[in-house]
Amino acid sequence: MSNNGHGLSPEIIEQLKEQMDLARVKTRKAPGGGVVPYIEGADAISTANRIFNFNWSSQLGEIKYHQADDRAELRWNPETQKREATGEKKPAGIYYVTVSVSAFGVTKTDVGRCICDGNGAEAHDMAIAGAVTDGLKRALRQFGDQFGNALYDKESDTFREAMQGQQPAWGNRAATPRAAAPKPPAPAAPQPVANTPSTPQPARPAVTSPRPAPSAPPVGGTNRVRPAPGRPVEQIIPNSRRSNTQLPLDD
Repeated sequence: MSNNGHGLSPEIIEQLKEQMDLARVKTRKAPGGGVVPYIEGADAISTANRIFNFNWSSQLGEIKYHQADDRAELRWNPETQKREATGEKKPAGIYYVTVSVSAFGVTKTDVGRCICDGNGAEAHDMAIAGAVTDGLKRALRQFGDQFGNALYDKESDTFREAMQGQQPAWGNRAATPRAAAPKPPAPAAPQPVANTPSTPQPARPAVTSPRPAPSAPPVGGTNRVRPAPGRPVEQIIPNSRRSNTQLPLDD
């Protein structure tokens, strides 16, 4: 992976442009109804380590807290599957912090926030951690879809496929995946051929080759042939009785 320290390399940019693995997407119920798709903070950090090869860093601004009006205490009702007011009030506030992420000379910045329900130490601790994680994810998503940027676009394929018909927290209807491309038509089945009686063909007479007529017996009962040079006469006379007498030859 080549990089001169001033800008993202082509290899990193190609990875950032890839569609994210939908198995990384989680969903949670939104306070106003519906669900919200998101990626976890640990997943965003692991993805940054993989794509940037651990050559990235984050910077935090001052963590601030804003006291809000007391809000109605809500509790989950398993019968209605909703959070319902108990009739009591509790203090509430919001933590927010600026988070910047830098990688190879490129810096992205955003603001994270998290609501603090109640005034207990655990509530404040969780809200501070939530604000930092939210700011980190918001800064990273500016690098592209690998960090869930497409989850903020309800018209994107990533959002539609991640929701799979669930009711989003915004919008009036459930997200539906886009129609798949039509499949090519199947090849037509071969048409059966009608069985028609075939006309019997007359049998062809067998053709036999005439045998050659037997040759006349040699005159004198001997085969008079001229031998090849250096070859004994008795080796080239078939079907004859060999003897030690040399046969006469024609000139």
